[in-house]
Amino acid sequence: MLNALTVKLESTNFMNYIEYINNGKKVIWRSFVMGLARGLGAAVGFSLLGAAAIYVLQLVSESNLPYIADFIGRIIEIIERKK
Repeated sequence: MLNALTVKLESTNFMNYIEYINNGKKVIWRSFVMGLARGLGAAVGFSLLGAAAIYVLQLVSESNLPYIADFIGRIIEIIERKK
């Protein structure tokens, strides 16, 4: 039983994990970089999705659908005024 546990821990690089956890600077730096990457990814993703949504709304507003085009046109005007 103990030998099986030892083999399992060695195969999962458990000691490397323990050494990593004991190095506080490394943990903080890695968490900081991961946070920056997540924040940047969220900002870029939101910008792309927002731009795509506005583009689709403009296409729909130009399609001369009676009520939907007017409504979306007003939304686009509000968005462009806020720029």
